[in-house]
Amino acid sequence: MAITKENMSINGHNKTFGNSERITYEKKLTIERHRSWRSGYSKLSAIIFDLRSKGFKDGDEILYDDVEDAIWELCGIDDRTVKKYIGVLVKRAFLKPCGRPIKKRSHVTVKTFSRVDASPRLNPKEYVSDKGHSAYRFGVRAPHLYVEQMLLPPSLPLPPNVIRERVE
Repeated sequence: MAITKENMSINGHNKTFGNSERITYEKKLTIERHRSWRSGYSKLSAIIFDLRSKGFKDGDEILYDDVEDAIWELCGIDDRTVKKYIGVLVKRAFLKPCGRPIKKRSHVTVKTFSRVDASPRLNPKEYVSDKGHSAYRFGVRAPHLYVEQMLLPPSLPLPPNVIRERVE
């Protein structure tokens, strides 16, 4: 049986073979979202939008754990990934550190051999690396949520041309 366009369908994705034919997908929105997600700027903005959607505003202290959770949800849970994205967020002025530096300490036992009698010895080592800061604030380049920009502060009255409807 020859493979044709009519009999080739896998999980709702229609695929064809050959260099001149393109692979077509039914879910184009997912692919477009995936392509836009590849840029680093969109990931940084998504981290800031996630923090803002949790209720943090300009001037609020954001604890390291909250920033770490936002990065875990969007980019991955590896310690190196968290350190990388926090560094980039600070470097690009999306966040600014306002707390004390946090160090990560790793205790490792290294096995070495003596030069005299070639017997193994266990030497404890401690490695220290920068993890981040205890708290952050939004920087000057941190994007805002559209809904947050549209809300009026509670101290200001509504303009007179706004029609107030009774909600029942």
